[in-house]
Amino acid sequence: MQVIINLKPFQTSAKHLQELLAEISPKRPFGIAQNGTFIPKSAYDSTPVAEGDKIEVISPVTGG
Repeated sequence: MQVIINLKPFQTSAKHLQELLAEISPKRPFGIAQNGTFIPKSAYDSTPVAEGDKIEVISPVTGG
């Protein structure tokens, strides 16, 4: 299936968010939003991924 990760199409066979994250290996630390909704880390393994989902991998910005 195809999902959109940070505005780029991505082919995956992942059924849950945790599997998708294992495929893309984002640099830590990060947060995840799926279709505009923040997903807590504790829910990654139970959050299903569907065709056309928009996934945002968000890295914190530090500075002053």
